[in-house]
Amino acid sequence: MRAQLYSMQGLPNGQISIMARPRGGDWLIDEVRALDEAGVDVVVSLLTREEESELDLLDEAHYCQEQGLTYFSLPILDRSVPPSAIKVF
Repeated sequence: MRAQLYSMQGLPNGQISIMARPRGGDWLIDEVRALDEAGVDVVVSLLTREEESELDLLDEAHYCQEQGLTYFSLPILDRSVPPSAIKVF
């Protein structure tokens, strides 16, 4: 089962959605293709490198690039916030 996108309503331009992490491993390419087919342009992952490894998502950036999606990794520890807005943006 592919991850469901939950989109914010009422934005004047564009769209922002959230989702659970995609399935990893052999399913990851299909997950990324589904995002492309759903009209997603940019993927932002908040997972740490350790979480990406545990969940078999280390190739997510590569698959996003293959599908023409822009990929950003902004790792944030659980129950935490980014260390600095300057470092993030």
